[in-house]
Amino acid sequence: MPVDHFHAFMSLTLFLIYALTNLNVKDCFFPEAGDNLSQVIINLPLGAGIFACLLFTIFPTTRRGIGFTLRKR
Repeated sequence: MPVDHFHAFMSLTLFLIYALTNLNVKDCFFPEAGDNLSQVIINLPLGAGIFACLLFTIFPTTRRGIGFTLRKR
C-alpha cells in the first residue's frame, strides 16, 4: 500500500532527524556550526515532528499491528 510506504519513509526521516540533532552527533558533523545553523538544528526536530503528526493525521493507516488477526469483511 502506498500509505504504508509513506509512513515508513516519514518514520525513517524523523528518526534520522532526531538522531542527527543529538549534541554529540552535531558536534561531530558540524564542529564549527554558526549561530544560524545551530538554531536550525535545534528547532528542526520540533518542526519535523509537527509536520509528521499533521501528515499522519491526514493519511491514517488501517494496520492494527503485530498479533492482531485479520477482520472478516
